[in-house]
Amino acid sequence: MTAVKSEHRIPQGRAIACPCGVICITLGSEIDALEGKRVNRWNISGWLEQEVMARDQNCVYCGIDFSVTTEKRGRRPSWEHIVNDERIINRANIARCCISCNASKGANELSVWLLSKYCVQRGISSETVAEIVKRALIDPPTGGID
Repeated sequence: MTAVKSEHRIPQGRAIACPCGVICITLGSEIDALEGKRVNRWNISGWLEQEVMARDQNCVYCGIDFSVTTEKRGRRPSWEHIVNDERIINRANIARCCISCNASKGANELSVWLLSKYCVQRGISSETVAEIVKRALIDPPTGGID
């Protein structure tokens, strides 16, 4: 097994069989070498990360305000794939939600999760979620990476 510094989008510190045909381990900051763009550990490029952070000042599901400092971990922001497909990394599918909503949704399909006990108890529904989520319910995001 040969380990090399990867030139592909691979989560930092992970060793996987990557497209180049060898076992790759990412080292240090991740860079998409083909485009020269920084990406975070979820393969979200820096410009998309900034755009989504500016757009999603509140949890896209429950509406918690991320500008309010809190000690509660569950109320902090996390990255979310609205449609649970890690290959869809674009502005229509990447959002910020609170850790509690993210943990509750897990790998559940959005429409199914919105009917869950968690959502019902918190008043989260297709009518109360952020506009980006409403659009995803009507026309689920597809495609690859922005």
